[in-house]
Amino acid sequence: MTIFNRIREHASRYKRGHAAAAVSGAYAVLVLVNAAGSVTMGLFADDPTFSGIWLLLVSAPSSFLITGLTFFLIPDEGPSRALGVVLFDLPCTAAGLLQAWLLWRITQGPTKTAAAPSTT
Repeated sequence: MTIFNRIREHASRYKRGHAAAAVSGAYAVLVLVNAAGSVTMGLFADDPTFSGIWLLLVSAPSSFLITGLTFFLIPDEGPSRALGVVLFDLPCTAAGLLQAWLLWRITQGPTKTAAAPSTT
């Protein structure tokens, strides 16, 4: 059984499961694509100053809180590129994926009830 069949089967248990899976899945893909671009730019670009701005904006508002908390962990002399990826990109990606999961939970709706068997 492929992963897509498992997702389709799980989504069919809820009234709005397929729409919720499409919306939250598209948001999760958007977060992951921006995270991959941010990590690539952060590690390999000559000037990675604004490499994570799209990731920060896509995973907002929870990424603002995460970034504010990790601000205290950054040394005064500035982080190395790898430390910048660990302290910025990974928490923002986790925040975005958490929001995708919350979006799934909020939009899926109630479970479908099985039809009662007729006794006639």
